[in-house]
Amino acid sequence: MARTYKERRASIAIARGETKDYLTYRRMMRTLSEDRINIVTQGDSWFDFPRIESLSLGPANIIDWLVSMTNFGDGKLKKCTFYRLEENGEEIATMSEREELEDLIDALEVPWDIHYVLLSGGGNDFTGFEHIHDVILKEPKGAINEPESWINDEEFNLRLKQVELSFSTIINKILKYKPDSRILSHTYDYLMPSDVGVELLRRVDLSSIFSGPWVSPGMSNIPENLRLSVVKLMIDRFVNVLETVKQSYPNNFDFADLRNTLTPGDQTHWLNEMHPTSKGFEMLAVKLLEKLPLLQN
Repeated sequence: MARTYKERRASIAIARGETKDYLTYRRMMRTLSEDRINIVTQGDSWFDFPRIESLSLGPANIIDWLVSMTNFGDGKLKKCTFYRLEENGEEIATMSEREELEDLIDALEVPWDIHYVLLSGGGNDFTGFEHIHDVILKEPKGAINEPESWINDEEFNLRLKQVELSFSTIINKILKYKPDSRILSHTYDYLMPSDVGVELLRRVDLSSIFSGPWVSPGMSNIPENLRLSVVKLMIDRFVNVLETVKQSYPNNFDFADLRNTLTPGDQTHWLNEMHPTSKGFEMLAVKLLEKLPLLQN
């Protein structure tokens, strides 16, 4: 009997060792060898940037690259199973809400070891188009050439505190079901504000719908030669949040510092204002691997 389209998709997913479908996830875990490293991923576009938008037929985000390196690489890394919960454009605050947490709980309530939970989040909570205008001032509160003068500290600190609480909510839920979990997140790299967004889809009439740019519209009043410095300040403050979370969960949580991996504005590294190219994501995935020792053969 011919297999259905859904059955064929499930078989392909199992062969690749990655899926976003819960039933396929359970089947994959039952089917594949026990010596695989089992990984659950949750996050934003750095884990879920779509291939069609990346102009790449190959890996288009960090997790795509981890799948490629582990399951289709040169054998230096152990093979893995990836259950992928991430969603393009998601905020960490949304990931910490009840409905999103239920999906994560389902992923953890299984009779198999989950060796790593990978989290990508926090950036959209303050650099997203709907937030950047609140975080960045229209006029400087101090010297015009000082990056700090352009930050709305009260608003930014509130958002960073929410990011910290969201991480804690997610981590606490993970540890409730898998107390020995290894949870890894990451910083973002320094991006160059620009007018380059992303084409989300092309209609039948060949017109397009675009998203972004995200950061630069909120920085239109900032001198152009100062904008990268403002971004660096924001990213560094976000890293301080990750440091605080790490101090709260020293035995379970860590993060990969991806700053200064890519060159801001380099078109071989950056596809648009906020998203790296396939090559850029590969470079970031290599940095993540340094924090995933169980994957080494």
